[in-house]
Amino acid sequence: MAYMSDLSEEGYSAGWEQNLEYDLWDAVVNGPRKYGHLDITEQQISKLRELAAACGGWIIFDDVHEETFVPIEEWIKLYTVNQEKVSKR
Repeated sequence: MAYMSDLSEEGYSAGWEQNLEYDLWDAVVNGPRKYGHLDITEQQISKLRELAAACGGWIIFDDVHEETFVPIEEWIKLYTVNQEKVSKR
C-alpha cells in the first residue's frame, strides 16, 4: 500500500489519486505509461508485481474502509469488469 501511495504522490501529489489501483495495474499489464507527472518505469512495475505476488493480492480504495486488501483473483475480476476506470490522461 505504501509503495502505491508513493507513486500516487509522485504522479499527482495525492496520497491516493482516484482510481490509482486501476492505473497502476494497467502499467503492470501493459507496461510503462505516463501517470500524471510520473513516467512509470519497468523497475517500478517490477516492484509492483513483486509486492502483489508476495502478498497474493492488490490494494483498492473502498469508500467505507479506505485502503483495502483484495485477493489477486478477486482483483483481476474487478479490474477486468472496471477497465473504464483506467485513466487515459
